[in-house]
Amino acid sequence: MSAQYAKNLPAGVPNHIEKVAIVGAGGRIGKPITEALLATGKHTVTVLTRSGSTSPIPKGVKVVEIDYDNDETIINALKGQDYFIITMSAAAPKESHHQLVAAAGKAGIKYIMPNIYGYMNKDVEAMNASHFSMLGIGATYVAAVKDIIAHGAKWTGITCSFWYEYSIAAGPQFYGFDLAARKAIFYSDGNIKINTTTFPQVGRAVASFLSLPILPTSGSSDELTMSKYFNTPIKISSFYISQREMLDSIQRVTGTTDADWTITYEDPTEEHNNALKVVAGGGPNARLAFAKALYTRIFLPGPVADEIRSVEGIDNKEFGLPKEDLDQATKVAMGLPQVKE
Repeated sequence: MSAQYAKNLPAGVPNHIEKVAIVGAGGRIGKPITEALLATGKHTVTVLTRSGSTSPIPKGVKVVEIDYDNDETIINALKGQDYFIITMSAAAPKESHHQLVAAAGKAGIKYIMPNIYGYMNKDVEAMNASHFSMLGIGATYVAAVKDIIAHGAKWTGITCSFWYEYSIAAGPQFYGFDLAARKAIFYSDGNIKINTTTFPQVGRAVASFLSLPILPTSGSSDELTMSKYFNTPIKISSFYISQREMLDSIQRVTGTTDADWTITYEDPTEEHNNALKVVAGGGPNARLAFAKALYTRIFLPGPVADEIRSVEGIDNKEFGLPKEDLDQATKVAMGLPQVKE
C-alpha cells in the first residue's frame, strides 16, 4: 500500500517533485508547460526528443534523444525522473502513448500527466457514454488513464477546454472565425458561454500543481497537495465567454465593427450532424469536419454540453492562476496560422 501521509514516506524520499521529464516540449502546449516549470526554479526538466528533431526547445532543459523503435532508449531516459508529462500532436501514432506509458512503468515512474488536454469528466468512465463518445475521444481518454494505472502509476489530467488562441485563429471549423476573410459563424444566437483557456494558463496550472507537496502532512481537508488530484483531472479556465464576446475582442484588436464582418447564424445541432457525416465518409475534408464536429459539440443543447460549459469545480483559485487580459490573448491569436486541411 502506498503512503497516505508525508510522514509515512521512506527515509530520504522527498515529498515534492524535483525531476520532471516531458515529451513534446517544443509543441503548442509542451512549450508553455516547460517554460512555466523552469520559471518556478523548483524543477529540473528533461526533454525527450526524437533523434534528429528540429523542434525548438526552451533553454535551460536537459535534452535526451530517444528512438521509438528502441524502447530501451525511452526507459533509460526516464529512469530517475519523478514525474512524466506527455504532450503529443493529435496526428501522433496512437500506439505512441501506450509505448511511453509502458516505458515509464519500467523506469519506475509513479506519476504521469497523460496527453489529455481538453474536456474530462471527474467520473472518467462516463467519458465513454457522454463527452464526444461518437468521435471516439471518450474511449481514447479512458484507455489512456487505465493504461497508466495498469503500469503502476497515478495520473492527473488537465480539463482546460479548447485553447483560446489556437481556436480563434485556426479557422471557421473551430470557434467559427475566418480572420482573413472577416467572417464569423455564430451558433444559435452567438451568446452561448463556454470555458476556454490560453496556452500560458495551462503551463502555469501544471507548474503550480507540480510545485505542491505530493502528500499531506495530516488528514486536514484544507491542505492542498498533488494527491488531491491523483487519478482525476484539474479543471481550469481563462475565460467564460460567448462567440459574440470573442468577436467583440477581435474587433477591438483590429479596429473593426460588425459592418466590416459577414456574420451568419447556424443551428449547432444541424452543423454537428453534418460534420459527423463527413467524418464517417472519410476523404480529404474529414479532418476539418472532425474539428467542426468536436467544436460544435460544446454548443449543443442538453446535459452533456451543459456539463462541459459549466463553471462549477474550476480550480483556478487553488492554483493561484491569474485573471487574464482577453484582448491580449486575442492579439496573440491574430498572429497564429489558420489550419488548411
